[in-house]
Amino acid sequence: MKVTLSELKARPDKAIDLLEIVSLEGRYYLARVTIDGQTHVVTDNHGEPLLYTGTAAAQEALSAFPIARTEVMPPSGYDEMVGLSDEGEPFMRVPVHRSK
Repeated sequence: MKVTLSELKARPDKAIDLLEIVSLEGRYYLARVTIDGQTHVVTDNHGEPLLYTGTAAAQEALSAFPIARTEVMPPSGYDEMVGLSDEGEPFMRVPVHRSK
C-alpha cells in the first residue's frame, strides 16, 4: 500500500506505530509506516516512493507525527556471500531511539 505525507496529515489520528527507514543499496532511503497493522510506503503525489539521502532526512520528514517505534534497515551483505542462506528476513533491523 502507498500513502502520501498529505494523506498522513489528513488522518484524524496521526499516530504511526512503526517507521521503517529502508536502505536502498546504502545510497537512498525510503520510509515505510505501519498504522493499525497495515504497512504503507510513503510516496509523492504521483505514487512514486519518496527517497531520502539519509536516515536523518527521512526522520525529519516525518517528525510532525507521533511515532511509537523507528527502525533503520541497512543493506545486508549476506546474500552476496558464498555459502550463506538467503532465507528469512532480508534486512537487519536497527532500533532508533528518538529524543523527545
